[in-house]
Amino acid sequence: NAMRLFAEKGIKQVTMDDVAAGVGISKRTLYEQFPNKEELLVTGCIIHQQIMNEDLSLYCEQHDNVLLVILHFYEETVKHMAVIHPNFFEDLVRYPRMVEFIAQNDKEHIEESTRWLQRGIDQGLFRQDLNLEIRLNVIHEAMKHVKTDTTLRRRFPPAEPDPAAARP
Repeated sequence: NAMRLFAEKGIKQVTMDDVAAGVGISKRTLYEQFPNKEELLVTGCIIHQQIMNEDLSLYCEQHDNVLLVILHFYEETVKHMAVIHPNFFEDLVRYPRMVEFIAQNDKEHIEESTRWLQRGIDQGLFRQDLNLEIRLNVIHEAMKHVKTDTTLRRRFPPAEPDPAAARP
């Protein structure tokens, strides 16, 4: 899939020819669906974000403890980020719609994180005098570091494909 290619190699290194070949369609068919790489990238990131949100929502339904939810979210994020080539994040800034998407996504994450931290205060897990703004800025900066920390690749190597899954 296109997003896997972008994640493995970086966006700049992947051509639309690579994507078409990777998904088994003609380049013309690809361009009929996505007029350029940025449209493909934005669509792929939106779909990926929806999947991540659904997974987190499912986990939240099964666990009421805020600490478990927060730890699960960050564990999944670190695992996900560990398999993304650092150039992916460097390349993103070349695409204005992606910069806009990331800014909006960051804003939504901060709002959601505020709700979860407040819920943790209400559950008695965090101190009442917790400065949410400072805490969220620390978390946000930590996540920026996760995006570019290549040592994570060694800790969470990409999963090997299941050969049985490839059989018809």
